[in-house]
Amino acid sequence: MNWTPQSTEEKRDEARRTAQYSKGAVPASYQLPAAFDSQTLHKELRTWSLTLVFWGVISLAVSGLDSAWGVLLLLVAAMAFVFKDAAMFVVFGVTLAWAGLSNLATMEGSGIVFGLIQAGLAVQIFRKYRYFRAADNQAPAQPEYSDEQPVAPASRAARVFPPLGCLFSVLAAAGALAFQVAVIVLVIQEIPFEITTGVALAIGLVIDLAVLGLAVGLAALVARFRWRGLSILALIVSALILLGWLAMIVTAPPA
Repeated sequence: MNWTPQSTEEKRDEARRTAQYSKGAVPASYQLPAAFDSQTLHKELRTWSLTLVFWGVISLAVSGLDSAWGVLLLLVAAMAFVFKDAAMFVVFGVTLAWAGLSNLATMEGSGIVFGLIQAGLAVQIFRKYRYFRAADNQAPAQPEYSDEQPVAPASRAARVFPPLGCLFSVLAAAGALAFQVAVIVLVIQEIPFEITTGVALAIGLVIDLAVLGLAVGLAALVARFRWRGLSILALIVSALILLGWLAMIVTAPPA
């Protein structure tokens, strides 16, 4: 009987095929290009990050634009440079979706147009997340060669997103509570309340934190990162703050 032991390379190929089949097939609409690698994901993230940096700087530099929105764009761009993970596309999508909802809530002609455009971009970005998530699932896993081999650590986003989303939402809730207390104190003392530029910026930053909490929490949930309880908490708290803010925009009397 002519029997030859498998070489190390053959064992590796067999392990890779087994791992790939066990993960299931990727939907046909999200099949990977032949030359796909992690650089494709990084390039897409870098492109979107630079785009957000550009518009963030414009929002801060040009008079009359929303400075708080510019700060939010720069924060999201900075996160993309740190967390090179497909989950960042969920953060991008939620950020644009919030911008679209805010513009649609104004019920103005230009706001509705911009809101629809931003909603369309958000849908495209969510599709990119599905594509790159499918790419990650299709990529063959590294086989285990021995019991002593250490398990690969979770990605940076998987470790940080759940507590980070919770932190953003808690800070947003604290800011919203502080604002409400300040308004009540002014009403009791019969001091007129005016929304100055500084107050508007502070409110905008609280909303920014809520958007980040919602985006990061949702990204952690759909990516199935650990500590789901923290992600759910971030999602609920941030969503309540943003829904309250949208209600104020819709019910506000015309200027």
